[in-house]
Amino acid sequence: MLVTDMSVLGGETQAPRYLSKYSAVVDLMLRVGDPMAVAATGLLAYWIRFADWPPTAPYQTALAALLLYAMLASWMSPLYRSWRGRPVWKELGVLAAVWTSAFALFSVQLLVLQQGNELSRLWLGQWYVGGYAVLALYRLCLRGGLGALHARGVDVQRTVVVGMTGAVQQIHGYLQANRWIGVQIAGYFHTRHDRIIGEVVPKCLGDMDDFATYLHQQQPEHVWIALPLSERAELKALLALLDHHPVRVRLVPDLSELGLLNQAVDQIGQVPVIDLRDDSLGGYRRIIKAAEDRLLAALALLALAPVMAAVAIGVKLSSRGPVFYRQVRVGLDGKQFGMLKFRSMPVDTEAAGVRWGNSASKAVTPFGRFIRKTSLDELPQFINVLRGEMSIVGPRPERPMFVDQFKGQIHWYMQKHLVKAGITGLAQVNGWRGDTDLDKRIECDLHYIRNWSLWLDLRIIAATAFKVLHDRSAS
Repeated sequence: MLVTDMSVLGGETQAPRYLSKYSAVVDLMLRVGDPMAVAATGLLAYWIRFADWPPTAPYQTALAALLLYAMLASWMSPLYRSWRGRPVWKELGVLAAVWTSAFALFSVQLLVLQQGNELSRLWLGQWYVGGYAVLALYRLCLRGGLGALHARGVDVQRTVVVGMTGAVQQIHGYLQANRWIGVQIAGYFHTRHDRIIGEVVPKCLGDMDDFATYLHQQQPEHVWIALPLSERAELKALLALLDHHPVRVRLVPDLSELGLLNQAVDQIGQVPVIDLRDDSLGGYRRIIKAAEDRLLAALALLALAPVMAAVAIGVKLSSRGPVFYRQVRVGLDGKQFGMLKFRSMPVDTEAAGVRWGNSASKAVTPFGRFIRKTSLDELPQFINVLRGEMSIVGPRPERPMFVDQFKGQIHWYMQKHLVKAGITGLAQVNGWRGDTDLDKRIECDLHYIRNWSLWLDLRIIAATAFKVLHDRSAS
């Protein structure tokens, strides 16, 4: 039966719509406060740098220009859109991109007008660092205050759902555990397509026969649709019904069985598109990852040059044949490359063919056994990194014949090739190295791709230094 009592909306009377003014106030404070913070930090940096007041003419011009660039970059970015329900770190990432873009535009101005010698680079550096810190702190304080209001039930965006799926249940559980977000599912309307998993389910408000009455009596502001995408006729009929009400509508498709990887919504022209599978290294992240790889690989090759020279001599003296062993592996976008290792096996060991696993039974030289045990045989792969064929951190690459075999046996195996292969990875530091469970490896690899960050890379590198280098197995 349809529940018409106002208490269905989160156990309390529905909050008046005017309470959304809090979000508007925060937005206004950001739009006004950001330029003030930019100007104030520039002036403060000038006073710290020169202990003089007021700023001279070149610095007054620079302050005005950078303030203009910062405002233009902010308005052209999604910085002032609603961040309700989105992680704070994503907003801070957009803020960093906007602030850096403003400085980049100003740098171009200095270069074109040849004004670089008129300004202190130390002042610009202090302004860049201090400005971002103040802008970020200001945002955190405002969002924190708004989050506290949300947690107390103020300015909460309440919604009802048509249909029930595992995806909606996950969202409901997340929103219940994070009330500061300010979004609450008041209940759902049962359909014949419902798929309920587990016990965390919003309150059932009735079936589809009750939905029209509910819309008229309760006038909800937000409706989420959780019907299968295949039910086009039902979707169109539901949207036609909602056309008669001033309600915001959101589609929540259940795509959990499609092997999603960094899914996102985009728009091409006027047509919305949904990314179902993508890597996490698009845009500026790709540049950061490439810079990290090249810098650390160059430093590693310089620092380890004496060690690599000693290993090379040991390989050459221990058995006949070349120092390096080039092995064809599959990397980014499924393309093959020659992965380098110090040779640990006698020449022609694999002439009769290659089988996956059984690394302990493979013939190795005495010196080769030592460099495998200590992972010294992997050091030449820093050259692959420097050449752009690999990353320091990423899924370990496999040989083409095994890739052809595994992609038909293991769910979503090929998704690991959306990023560059790595010398080490999340699977390796968690013990899934050598002849171990491939399903667990892929699980770790996909977790890495979904959650990539520079900090995660550094943690994996540190864990590798303390764990993987002392592991007896080999990949």
